Amino acid sequence: MSDGIVDSPKGGGQSGSPVETRRRWTLRDIAVYGFYRIRLLRNCVLLGVLVGISGAYFARTYYTADALMIVLLGSESAAVQNSLDLTNTQISVDGLKAVQAEIQIIQTDDVLRAAIERIGVEQLYPRLSQGRLFGLLPPYAPADRIIAAVERFQTDLRAEAQGSSNAIRIAFTHDNRELAIKAVQAVTDAYLARRSAIYVDHNSSLLTDEIGRYSARLRQFETSILAVKRKSDVLDMAQDIVLATNRLDGIAQRNNQVRERRVAVQTEIVAVRANLAAQPTTVLDFRETTNNTGNDEARNTLVRLMQDRAHLLEQYKSVWPGLKELDQKIATVRQQMSGSGQALYFAERTIRNPAVEVLNNRLAALEVEEQALGQQLVELEEQSRIAADRIGILREAEAQLHS
Repeated sequence: MSDGIVDSPKGGGQSGSPVETRRRWTLRDIAVYGFYRIRLLRNCVLLGVLVGISGAYFARTYYTADALMIVLLGSESAAVQNSLDLTNTQISVDGLKAVQAEIQIIQTDDVLRAAIERIGVEQLYPRLSQGRLFGLLPPYAPADRIIAAVERFQTDLRAEAQGSSNAIRIAFTHDNRELAIKAVQAVTDAYLARRSAIYVDHNSSLLTDEIGRYSARLRQFETSILAVKRKSDVLDMAQDIVLATNRLDGIAQRNNQVRERRVAVQTEIVAVRANLAAQPTTVLDFRETTNNTGNDEARNTLVRLMQDRAHLLEQYKSVWPGLKELDQKIATVRQQMSGSGQALYFAERTIRNPAVEVLNNRLAALEVEEQALGQQLVELEEQSRIAADRIGILREAEAQLHS
């Protein structure tokens, strides 16, 4: 068998064709190869570590300072859609164009040049004051230096709108944190100054005088209004008038209710007095008519004789002389009872009429309530007078304010 060629075994009268096989790498082969190339691998690892350490040492940390401004469109602009409301973040297409115009003003060379001069080229980009190409070339001339600074400033500066809103985000990146913050502040101040110069109004002095006069008149009106409110003890004129009117209406309703109740009480007092005069002083409580006395001696004697006769009949015959004598006694007692059996006895009891006491209590309660209602009417009349006076004061104060 030669290298890379294997002869297939022969069998069944068929001759095998040569088959080419490829050698596969195993873990053992890799370990052997690494052992023989250990120095090369070590140098590669060390070189990578040194490159990483050098990059970490010489790398700079860049800081980004940003600011957010909101563009408020004037009321005369066709693009305004309640733009003075800070909560409104959606504007029209014309408003977006106005925002883009403001961004272009921020990115103009004049604004950037003013911001750079405010900070200083040497402080912001000190390399521009040094030699170029490791000192082989001289530094920039003063005129070219500011141009190069403006170009680098444009690269580090970002001014963009926040979506479809009227907010503009200004960001500046620099390796010095304080300089990044100063650059953003300088750009903002330069933009505001440039915008004021663009939209300056030469008639501002006249407008200032007019505004001063109107301000003086407004302050005078405000002082008068405060004096009237303080005199009338008013916080909110419209609300106080409504409250006073509602109070007077409530007092009138209560006055009507009290008057109705007083008339009803007086009617009840008349009715109770008439009913009380018609009531008798005493009334019948118990009446009884009977012919039975509580302790009748004849009846008791008859019962005793009848018991004795029944006892003797059990012991003797009916012809016994003693029974005849006992029958005569029974007949005598019955004759006596029949003579007094028609006597009737009467019992009658009267008591004080309870309705009189109930009516007297009811009359006393109604008289007390009628007196209380009278006092309540007097107090309600006083409250109604005070409320009416308060409404008059408020109306007079309102007339003074509108005069």
